[in-house]
Amino acid sequence: MSSNPVPVRLFAALAAMFIVGSCTPPPYPPPPQVAMPSGPEPPITPDPTAGLLVAMSDPDADAHILGDVFPSDPGSEWRFTGLHPKFRLDVQHTAPLYFYLRFSTIDEMQRDRGAVTFAIAINGKPLQSPRFTTNGEREYRWPVPEGLVPNRGIVEISIDISPPSRLPDGTPVGTFLNTIGFEERSGER
Repeated sequence: MSSNPVPVRLFAALAAMFIVGSCTPPPYPPPPQVAMPSGPEPPITPDPTAGLLVAMSDPDADAHILGDVFPSDPGSEWRFTGLHPKFRLDVQHTAPLYFYLRFSTIDEMQRDRGAVTFAIAINGKPLQSPRFTTNGEREYRWPVPEGLVPNRGIVEISIDISPPSRLPDGTPVGTFLNTIGFEERSGER
């Protein structure tokens, strides 16, 4: 008797389809649905401290620098300034502020020039002219008089640094800057 391989192959294919078809997971209900309220999207509440500070390591630091800050590698925490650095911040705040500056005077810079003065102006109006006689990393804060910085809008900060220090190639520099801008004075309204 001769055997016909076609029915065996057909039987094997049907058996495989039956086995694979029976391996599907059991049905399950869809997850609960959430109905969003109708109407326009609620506004995002802006961070009132956004735009108050610019760190030299910020990815958008160059967008806040108006002039006299030396370029650096992306993400560098410190940058040299010239003698007249200028910055632009877009502030949104309601609390009283401190002017804030984090900088460093390198030993060689301080030794070469002695005491250094930073004449700070906000929107062209003088704020303070602190004098620093020691070297090293420092943080400087000074209360900003009411009305000098608007509650919302563009604020320009400029610093005139004297006397200059010089890099080894003779380039005049002001300071080694980390952060500049404003901090909220906590607890005051």
